[in-house]
Amino acid sequence: MKKVLLFAAGTLLFASCGGNDDASSIVITNEITSDMQLMLDAKKGFSKDTVIYLTDGVTFVDKVAQSAEFGKDDKPGLTYKALAMSSAINFSMKVQPGSGELGSIWFSCHPGDSDGITFQEPVFPLDRNGYKLTFMDSLKVGKSVYYDVLKFDVSMAPSSHCSASEYYYGYHDGLLMVVSKNGIEMSRVSEKVYKENVERRLEERAEADSIAQAVADSLAQAVADSIAQAFADSVAQATADSIRMANPSAEEDSTASTGDTTKVEIPQEVLDMADSIADCVKKAYLSGSLSAIKNCGI
Repeated sequence: MKKVLLFAAGTLLFASCGGNDDASSIVITNEITSDMQLMLDAKKGFSKDTVIYLTDGVTFVDKVAQSAEFGKDDKPGLTYKALAMSSAINFSMKVQPGSGELGSIWFSCHPGDSDGITFQEPVFPLDRNGYKLTFMDSLKVGKSVYYDVLKFDVSMAPSSHCSASEYYYGYHDGLLMVVSKNGIEMSRVSEKVYKENVERRLEERAEADSIAQAVADSLAQAVADSIAQAFADSVAQATADSIRMANPSAEEDSTASTGDTTKVEIPQEVLDMADSIADCVKKAYLSGSLSAIKNCGI
């Protein structure tokens, strides 16, 4: 049995004397089911938030722009859109009265899916081609409870282009929760939680950058020291070899034979080269491209 609500003058045509109000026995212009009417009645108290926030409850909070346009009394309807700033959430919905039928709900969950999915004469719950619509009296999200919620479940739809499997739309508040295909819930939170999350992420990024800089500096210094030491060792070895060649029978100088490089003076051009290579290594490390180190001329 479908309940019918009139928005404009229409003509009721009963197919039998029994007063059956089934949709198949009614011809009406500009009407919808009572389930759709409840969605349009939310116009009076619908949230004024044009920006909402969804979080996975761990580290990520996304900013979502939402808009809800309700029709006028003589031309009722609803167009709702929610577009996330960072994630792939892109949800659109239209509620439209019918002409000769009991209206429709259209929704799309992918920017490239211009055709979307249309539910004709919707009475909840319903299941069509794997797409399910279910009305919920309430839904608890975090510490908040939202009333009059429509759940869009596309998890069983064989040809769905949606980036998620479930969408929860609050009649009075807009998008409340999105469940990804791997089960991660993105739930509605306040702006305060969003700002706290942003600040925490900035602090974590600053700490990570500080650690990365320290590691890069240490690595660069090690490279420079290694180059300088290699040059000193080379000079020391060359000196020892020269002494042996000049006087093979003489006792080798202990400093040269032991490879003592403390008295070896390293030319400035060698130090400059070491610093240049070290700086190249540091930049490659900080950029996250360790493979680029091979281009530093080591």
